[in-house]
Formats: sequence, structure tokens, C-alpha cells
Amino acid sequence: MPIFRLLLIILFLLISTFASQQNFNNSKQTKRQLKILVYSPTLSWSHAQFLGKIADTLVDAGHEVDVGYIVDPCLLIDNPAYDLLIERGKTIKERKLLQKLEKEHFDVGIGENYDHCAAAIFHKIGVRVQVTAYAVQLLHWIARKYDIPTFASYVPNNFAPTLRLESFSNRLINFYNEFYEWIWMHDHFKRLQDPIIRAEFGEDFPDLNELLKKSSLVFVNTNPFIDFPRPISNKIVYIGGLVQESAPPDSKILDKVAKEGAILFSFGSITDTTKISNYMRNSILNAFKRFPNVHFIWKLDKETIKNQSELFKSFTNVHAFEWIRQTAILAHPNLRAFISHCGQNSLTESVIAGVPVIGLPLFADQFYNADVAQKLGFGLQIDVNDLNGPNSESILAETIEKVERLVKWVEFAAEFSDLSELDLPGAKEMNWVVYYSIDHGTKFQIIVKDVT
Repeated sequence: MPIFRLLLIILFLLISTFASQQNFNNSKQTKRQLKILVYSPTLSWSHAQFLGKIADTLVDAGHEVDVGYIVDPCLLIDNPAYDLLIERGKTIKERKLLQKLEKEHFDVGIGENYDHCAAAIFHKIGVRVQVTAYAVQLLHWIARKYDIPTFASYVPNNFAPTLRLESFSNRLINFYNEFYEWIWMHDHFKRLQDPIIRAEFGEDFPDLNELLKKSSLVFVNTNPFIDFPRPISNKIVYIGGLVQESAPPDSKILDKVAKEGAILFSFGSITDTTKISNYMRNSILNAFKRFPNVHFIWKLDKETIKNQSELFKSFTNVHAFEWIRQTAILAHPNLRAFISHCGQNSLTESVIAGVPVIGLPLFADQFYNADVAQKLGFGLQIDVNDLNGPNSESILAETIEKVERLVKWVEFAAEFSDLSELDLPGAKEMNWVVYYSIDHGTKFQIIVKDVT
């Protein structure tokens, strides 16, 4: 009887599993294809890459996706941030384009809302569901738009982070930075764009902050395990690592390097490396020269490589490239470290690859990311201004030595496993009388007593 009952239970489970699978397959076949508009308003490659990857992922899932991307060469030449925001706002004056988009009847709109342009456009063309996506971590001035509190007592400011908030003075500095950011950023973009939007869409157009707050979800390009703890909302969805490619470690650059491996060096896609001073460039190269068995892969602008080609020839362990397949190089087992500006994508990619970071942050949230790497123990940080100082060569070389020392000892331990030779004697090797030299003390007291 028990066996018969067991067989009935197994049969029931098999039927249930088969029915569930059929329902799942049917739901996949009958799933409605969504019409989605992805709007990428920034000129940064990493931001466009992030929004582009979201679009590609949704296309792979069977949805129809249109992508809007601002391409205007004049914005790349001597345009302050304020002018760039105004130019974004001018997108709403493209009436024919907006009318065309309205006829598409999009189900979902996904945009990077540092300002209010995407939210205003989505509302105007009748997008049913709005989703916001940020190619960085959740910035504090953005968090406040969604009523997420930012406590200066324990959450470092994004743009002027203070690494250790345990002390009274550091918390005071962090409070000042947070207050200053609030004064500077609060409704700053709204004040610039609101007159343009209302002039085009009418004075009765909804409040821009309220439109932004109505986002159904907010995607952020980070991971809670590589960020500082903070209050959060359930509508915040972490999708850090989305742009990570499953790149095989097939880089020819690294296959031929010396036995001590290589280090990747990149300031990202925005930084104009032609602006690096001769002093800083020479300091970096001389620091690299101290490690003749380590090869350095340095991503530079085309003009920099062209103008400094003769200089690079004298440094045989330095290889300059205009373009690199960063994920492939980070995945290579010969890579020792990543000298990075600490952009959000670079930080996430290095963590996924398990490569230690030497941070050289330049602006914006990069300082925050470098602090995260240092605080969580997978990176070190150098002030880029120190590379223009008298000890620049030594500062960079000493930092590289620390990373090299870490990697070397980990590999040494993995190779030899039991390193009992390094153990100190403890309770297993000697009792407490011997450990604290009580026997010697007792003997000494006996000798002194006999003498006296």
C-alpha cells in the first residue's frame, strides 16, 4: 500500500510538471509583443552603450524597440553643461518627429532622466508606461526626486565622497557636501527646461518633477554588493553588469606577454588624452618602466598615439591602443590589475572579472566609485593631481607594487597550498607555561633565591 501511494504521488507530480511546462510554453507563445521607445539623451559612449544594451536585450526577448539618440556634432565643441541641457530641451520642438512618435502608440518608454526631457516627451506622445534608467549608481539628487532619503550620517555623497564617516569631522564634511549639492542641484534642470517645455506644450502641462516621479521602475547600472548601504525604494531595480559581454580571453596582446602578466590602463571614452601634460605622461611611463616584466596596455586617443609614437618606442613594455576590447582583456588570466578612471561600467566589469582596480578618478561619480573599490577592498586610489607632482613616479609605482604583491602571494599560496612554515607556534605546539615563559621566570626566581 505505501508503494502504491508513492507511485500515485510521483505520477501526480509528473502530470503537474508537464502541465506547468505546457502553460509556460503557451504563455511564451501568446505573450504580447510590446512596442518600446528607448531614449538616450547623453553624448557619453558608456551611457549610450547602457541604453543600447537595454534595447538589445528587449529585442532578444521578442519586443519591438525603437531607439532615439541625439547626434549633433556642434554639441561636442565648447558647449558648457548648461547649453547641453538647453539643447536637450529643444528636442521637444521637433514637432514632426513627435507627431510621428505619437502615431506609433508605444507601450513603454525607457529614458535616462538626468533632466526632464525624456519624461516630458513620453507624456506628450502618450507612452503608457514610463521607466527610467541611469547608467550610473543612484545619485543623491536623483534619489530625492523619488522621495528616497539620503542620510549624510552614513551615506557618502556621490560627487564629493568622504570615505570614512565614523569620525565627527568627516560626517560634518559629508553633511556640508550633501547640503551644498542640494542647494546647487535642487530643481536646477527644471528651472532651465520648464520655460522651453511650457512654451511648446502649453502652460497647463503637468509638473515636470511629478512626471519624473511617476516612473513605474528605475533601473540603475550598479549592484548592491559594490555600493555603499543606503535607504532604497522597491521601484529601484539593480541591473549592473548588463553591458558585460561573455568575451573569451582571446586577446593576442596578452597571449605573448611576459610571465608576470599585464596591467590595463584606460581613462574611459570621454577623456581627451591629448590634454595629459608631458610631465604626467613621462611620470606614468617611467613608473611603468620600473616593471620590465609587466606589460602595460594603455588606451589613448588616436592623436596622442600619433604624436607620441617615438616616445612609446623607447618603452618596450608599454603598448598604446586607440581601441581595446575591454571585457576580453579583463577576462584574460594574465591580467594583473586595471588602472581605471572608475566609470560605472569599468568598475562593474573589473569586479565581474575579479581584477583589482587602481582608481584614478577624474570627475563626477568616479570619485564615489573609486571610494567604493577602496572601502570594499578590491581597489586602491590615487589622486590624479599627484601625478603632476614631484613624487608622481614613485606614487604610481608603489601602488602598482602593492597590487603585484597581492597577486603574487595569492598565486604562491595556490601553488604551494600548505604554508605551515609561516605559522607561529601556538597552543598545539606548546602549553601556556612555555608560551608565556613562565618556566623561565620560575627558574630565574629559584636561582635568585638560591644566590641570596
